[in-house]
Amino acid sequence: MNVGFLRARISKLDSLSSESKDVLESKKVELAEAKEEMRIIEEKVLKVKQVMKNVESEIQALTKKDANFELNFKALAASPW
Repeated sequence: MNVGFLRARISKLDSLSSESKDVLESKKVELAEAKEEMRIIEEKVLKVKQVMKNVESEIQALTKKDANFELNFKALAASPW
């Protein structure tokens, strides 16, 4: 009995299944890498937001200090010699 055609068909189906599994695994790896990259980027964004918050606080403190300095300067400049 000639079963060569059945073997060829089974081999072809097995090959297609294997290719599909390889592509699926490749996409899973790609997704995992993208998620890790996203996590790293989100960490960087949080760090930048914290730096921005710190700089804004420093700016506010310097602005208050500058206003105080301006008042002292004007008072000193207006005082008699």
